[in-house]
Amino acid sequence: MMRSDCLIIVMLFLFWFAPLYSAISWPESPSRILGKLPLNLDVNGSTVKHMARFAILEYNSWVNMKLRLVKVLSCREKVHFKESYIFALDLLAKDDEAYKTKKYLAEVHQKRRNRDQLILQTLLKFELAHRLNFN
Repeated sequence: MMRSDCLIIVMLFLFWFAPLYSAISWPESPSRILGKLPLNLDVNGSTVKHMARFAILEYNSWVNMKLRLVKVLSCREKVHFKESYIFALDLLAKDDEAYKTKKYLAEVHQKRRNRDQLILQTLLKFELAHRLNFN
């Protein structure tokens, strides 16, 4: 009789507290947060083109240059944590004064309320990829 009483008490305890246990907000595992990365994005998409134009304009304001976007070569979603996204872009840009097209690497951080609603965008890095010219 003692065993069955204990079993009933344990089952009642589990039945009673199971909804509370599932309501606790447990931290997600990194694999669920990050997913399968890096994620390649369509270079012809409006979001990628907007990010590339933003990176060029922001860099121009930093160094007082006049780079123009020629082409987006690739865009990868490097990090995704909750509402923060970091994108790595490979760009071809032309300097109006030097008339040479060069490859640049840019990193853009985006803070979003959801996948479609942009809150904040910041240029983290913009650098010359290598010394090869693309004329």
